[in-house]
Amino acid sequence: MMKKTLLAALVLGFAATITLGQDLVDNPQYQNWAKFKVGATQKTSMTQTVKAEGQDMTNMVTITLTLKELTPDKAVVEVVQEMNIQGQSTTMPARKMELKAKVPASTTQPAAPDGGKATRLGSGDEEIAVGGKKYKCHWEEWQVESPGGKMTTKAWTSKDVPGGVVKMESSGDMQGAKMTSKSELVEFKDGA
Repeated sequence: MMKKTLLAALVLGFAATITLGQDLVDNPQYQNWAKFKVGATQKTSMTQTVKAEGQDMTNMVTITLTLKELTPDKAVVEVVQEMNIQGQSTTMPARKMELKAKVPASTTQPAAPDGGKATRLGSGDEEIAVGGKKYKCHWEEWQVESPGGKMTTKAWTSKDVPGGVVKMESSGDMQGAKMTSKSELVEFKDGA
């Protein structure tokens, strides 16, 4: 009897550990898209420059996100990327991204590669102008260190824009190359 009681306690304790280890929270990405109707879009323009071995390589990417499906459990967003790399233009095949309504708490913060760490440098609220329009934004700045280098990213987000991101700037060194990128909202639509 004692062995059965001990085994039951261990099994229940193990089950409780699994449940506690997988606490789910509201997914901020889902929450943002859930405020809009199917068909809502966000178009962003990004410029990325890599400096390595005395050469500069600049790439431009236009990313269009479109809300294709919305349920209480998930949002499905289509991603289309148009790239201009060294003067060569190409459009990548559309892909779908599924955003669950609830996710483990650990996934709502920036993640660092194995052996690295993410450090929050600051946050606040600010009104910024992008593309001739003003947006009330919340910003966060993070530094991510990994064995390959260090990057600092600052992102401005608004609850009034599908997808949330209005502006993002990153800079740092990765594997001996200096990298900078800047993305800004070009346009958005609320949906059908």
